[in-house]
Amino acid sequence: MDTDDDNQVPVSVVVAMFTRGGLSKESAVEAARVLDVNGDGDGDGDGDGTRDEYATAWLAFFLTDDPDAPASRILGTLS
Repeated sequence: MDTDDDNQVPVSVVVAMFTRGGLSKESAVEAARVLDVNGDGDGDGDGDGTRDEYATAWLAFFLTDDPDAPASRILGTLS
């Protein structure tokens, strides 16, 4: 995802990855927002996140048992 090895991952790449994986555009944008831990990108394709932000968010996704935690929304909302 960090194609130029600058430690930045464009939100547009994250959204594309999730939509290609089957999430709706809305869910993919929400996932990108959640993965942007420090909140400097708004999920519309013009913000970047760092590798550390993504690793932190995914770790929280796998370790939390709180369905209301932001990381729980990475793959869409729970029903």
